[in-house]
Amino acid sequence: MSRKILLILPYPPGHAPSQRFRIEHFIPILEEEGWEVTIAPFLDEATWKIYHRPGRQVQKLWGLIKGFGRRYRMLFVVRKFDRVWVHRECAPLGLPLIAWYLSKIANQQYLFEFDDAIWLPNVSAGNRKWSFIKPYGNAKKLMKWSGVNVAGNDWLKANAEELNPRSFTLPTIVDTEQNHRFTQDQQTEKPNIGWTGSHSTLPYLEAHLPILQKVYEQHPFKLVVISDIQPTFDFPDLEFIEWSSATEGEDLLKFHIGIMPLPDETWVNGKCGFKLIQYMSEGIVPVADRLGVNAQVIDHEKNGFLCSNEEEWTNALLRLLRDHDLRSNMAQGCRPWIEERYSVASQRELFLHLLD
Repeated sequence: MSRKILLILPYPPGHAPSQRFRIEHFIPILEEEGWEVTIAPFLDEATWKIYHRPGRQVQKLWGLIKGFGRRYRMLFVVRKFDRVWVHRECAPLGLPLIAWYLSKIANQQYLFEFDDAIWLPNVSAGNRKWSFIKPYGNAKKLMKWSGVNVAGNDWLKANAEELNPRSFTLPTIVDTEQNHRFTQDQQTEKPNIGWTGSHSTLPYLEAHLPILQKVYEQHPFKLVVISDIQPTFDFPDLEFIEWSSATEGEDLLKFHIGIMPLPDETWVNGKCGFKLIQYMSEGIVPVADRLGVNAQVIDHEKNGFLCSNEEEWTNALLRLLRDHDLRSNMAQGCRPWIEERYSVASQRELFLHLLD
C-alpha cells in the first residue's frame, strides 16, 4: 500500500524557481519510493501569470478568493495523508489558521520548508502598495508548530532552531542529469557575461551597471540577461532572453561568466546562492558578492570569485574576460563541485530521511 504525501505550494507547478528546485525536483524520487503525490497550489495558472506584475487588481483579488476556496476544501481531506510538506506558506494573506489547523486539529506534524528570510519584509515593486497586508509574522508560527523545519541554508536553520529544535538544512539543488546536463565550452576569445533572475532581483543587476560599464570600456563584452521581464536599462551590448523552463539549461550556455550581485542587507543572509549553483552546474565561472551563503557555494579563486568592493569586482571580471585559460581551469572545477554538494542525487538520501 503506497503512502500519501500532500505538497502545499504557493504556485502552480513548473513556474516558480523556488519550488521547482526545492520541491518539484524530488517528486520523481517520491514516486520511485512508492509515495502517492498530491500537489495543492494556492494560485492557479491564470492568477500566477499576473500575480507579481503591476495592476490587474480585480483579477488578483478573484485569484486569491479562489485560492482560499481551495485551501478550505483541502482541510476536509488533509487527514488522509501520511505526510504534509508546506513550501514557504499555506496562504499569502491572513492569519496562520491553516497551519494551526494542520498542527493542532488534524494532528499533522507537517514539514515546513523555506529558502528565504520570509519573516522579513521584501516585496516586489508591482505589489509594494499592498505590503501592509502581507503577514510576515506567519512564518515564525509555521516554524514553531511544524514537525520539522527544512531550511535552505545554515543561517535560516539557526533562526528556525530558536523556535523549533527540529530544524535541518537542505540546500537548493539542480538536476545535473536533465535540466542542467550541459557544459559550457570556455575556449573562446569573446566570452559573454550573463545574469539570470526574476523581475524582483533585476534591481540588483542594475545597481552594478556602473561596474559593468567600467569593465566594458576596458574589455568589450556582451551582457546576456535571462529574466521574466525585459530590462529597461541601457547597455552598449545587451542581449535579452525571456526565461523559459523548457530551454533554461540551453539558454545559460550563452554565459561564460555568471554574476550574482546582492545588496548588503540582513535578509540577504537568507539567500541560498541558487544563481551560482545554476551557473556552476554548467561550467560557467561565477563572480558574486561576498555575502551570505555565497562564500559556501564558491571556493574563492578556485572555481569562482567572491568580491567585497567595486575594485575586486572589476579585477575579477577583467581577469576572466582576458584569460580564457584561467576561465577554463576554473570552469573544470565547477560541475564536480555542484554534483557533490548541490545536485538532486547528492541530496536524495537527506530528503528521504527528512520525510521519516
